[in-house]
Amino acid sequence: MAPDLPLSVPRPYLVITGAVWGVAWVAVAAALFTGRRWAPRATLAVGAAFLLWTVADRLLFVRSEYALRTLPLGLAVTIRASALVILALRRPAVRRFFGEHTS
Repeated sequence: MAPDLPLSVPRPYLVITGAVWGVAWVAVAAALFTGRRWAPRATLAVGAAFLLWTVADRLLFVRSEYALRTLPLGLAVTIRASALVILALRRPAVRRFFGEHTS
């Protein structure tokens, strides 16, 4: 049994949001792996939604001193990782793999 940790949201919120994001990322990963033409756009859409949700979730529900103190670093790491994904998806070889025209 999990220890009783102080939560700022109900436990079902954590389960449901984790399941929703897990399914979304698995679907995107499967589409990328199989080379679906729409996979890069779906990755960017899911990534942007996840980024916005993560920021909103932390700003609305996180109340611990540690979490508030590490918020800027967490945002910086998230933005940098997102930029790397965007750059990877824009590479000509990757675009050709997904059937996009490159100039």
